[in-house]
Amino acid sequence: MSELKTAPAQITPQWLTDTLRRNGHLSQGKVVSVDIKEAHKHHFALAVTYSADVPNSPPQDLILKWYSGDYPYGLQEALFFDQIAPAMSSPPLPTCYAAKADWANKQAYILLEDLSATHYVAQSPYDDLSMEIFEQVVDAYAEIHAYWWEHPRINQRDILRAVGVGIAHEAISPETIRHNQQYFGETALPKRIDQFAAQFSREQQKLCQRVIASWADLFIHRIASGKGLTLIQGDAQLGNVLLPRNPQRDRTIIIDWEGCIRGVGVWDLARTLIQTEFSSPVRQKLERALLTRYQARLAEQGICYSIEDCYADYRLSVIANIPHALSYEGYSYLESAIRAFRDWNCEKLLDDDIYIT
Repeated sequence: MSELKTAPAQITPQWLTDTLRRNGHLSQGKVVSVDIKEAHKHHFALAVTYSADVPNSPPQDLILKWYSGDYPYGLQEALFFDQIAPAMSSPPLPTCYAAKADWANKQAYILLEDLSATHYVAQSPYDDLSMEIFEQVVDAYAEIHAYWWEHPRINQRDILRAVGVGIAHEAISPETIRHNQQYFGETALPKRIDQFAAQFSREQQKLCQRVIASWADLFIHRIASGKGLTLIQGDAQLGNVLLPRNPQRDRTIIIDWEGCIRGVGVWDLARTLIQTEFSSPVRQKLERALLTRYQARLAEQGICYSIEDCYADYRLSVIANIPHALSYEGYSYLESAIRAFRDWNCEKLLDDDIYIT
């Protein structure tokens, strides 16, 4: 990793040649030049040229994600692309040419294909997105979830590593869940009450207090048996989905796996739909269709997961979106989560004080 300590200055043709060759993507020839077309935070868009003797049309456009010690979350994504993604056959993920994590120095890099020519990221508001597009997104998540459903690999220590505080979907341990509950109640909620003073009604504040007080017990009860858990993206939103410009030729791709963790699969659906901030009728129409589709896709892969369990998990994920939203700066996500909470009559689940699968 030492050759990347001063990135991007040391993203050299020699480094890229060595990296591609070491990972089996450059059998002969070499990289002649590498130019940084665009740099944004941890991401570098690279334009690459090769010597004439390089075979098989190597990738000329790449994305390098490079993380230093001041941003440790990239380590989990490097783990994902290095050890998790290769286990799947043709998953809905960008092709990875190299991934490496240096846990001691908290550095990581991931070298991916650049799909900007064939894919795009939808921009808010999402009113022009069709049901077919949402179905493609659900199919992509279902494919990944089905593969890792109750898989022994998701119970290993590196997957169960907490990726931060203020997170409501980590199915790790009761201790981690309680730690997040404490953060939501003592830090996140008071901060948002001050920040959103003009918008955050007293009724909404009390609702958030109730949810925080009950969410941990519900979630701990749900994950206790380890049944029906899978690997989730965690930071699910349309901003982390690459949509194909030509759906007949290309597929939807899920990106940004910094927060991958063991969890309840429909969390990825609930967070995606709630963060669209659609009106209740629009979101509810999508939910009815997409949850049925999701459960059917899992069943096609031999996953025993009833539609009743799917709805129950989705309802729990709706509840979890409220404390999770308190960790974010914007009020609109929180407002959308509260609206979904009411649409799904989640108050009754808090009143029952039990979660039945």
